[in-house]
Amino acid sequence: MNNPSKLHPGAAKRVLRYIAGTTYHGIWYSKVTNFTLIGFTDNDYVGNIDDRKRTYGFLFNVGSEAVSWSSNKQELVALYTLKDEYIVATFAACQEVWLRRLASDFNQKPTGATEIFCDNRSSIAMSKNKAFHSRTKDIYIHYHIIRSLVSTGEVTLKSCDIIELATYIFTKLLPQANHEFFRGQLVVCSFESRGGG
Repeated sequence: MNNPSKLHPGAAKRVLRYIAGTTYHGIWYSKVTNFTLIGFTDNDYVGNIDDRKRTYGFLFNVGSEAVSWSSNKQELVALYTLKDEYIVATFAACQEVWLRRLASDFNQKPTGATEIFCDNRSSIAMSKNKAFHSRTKDIYIHYHIIRSLVSTGEVTLKSCDIIELATYIFTKLLPQANHEFFRGQLVVCSFESRGGG
């Protein structure tokens, strides 16, 4: 807005074309018999070259349908990827606590630990290790809530390949084929093809 160039109207038109072409798209929810909450997290690697802040995303599914998701820019600049992934996992864990309480209000409390998948094994290991060391000394204390959630068995962080993370669509610029693949992972479909609309 402060210094527009010829590229900006083109980008705006592209977004508007995408919105116009997907007005009949959405998530088709079906009846869930087994209430299982599963989470996914991801972030980009210095996506914004101006301020070096990363974009993160998390997603929670019940069954195969997405029920809660978020994509935001992080507030801080992290020194290394481990810190970013750990903070994103903490944000996701806080959302899991809220979703679990909400489900309890509807007498659908999930049993067992909620699995949250991420692609960084170091952050998984750090969530299980309560010791403070040189890699964790610059992480604010309130981001360590995930350690207590892991130790009480409410949350389990698990590793998975990046191709399995539906949150990839929230954090990366993707070619059309990849975008459509990850949109399918979110179970976004055309309501016209389902007989709705």
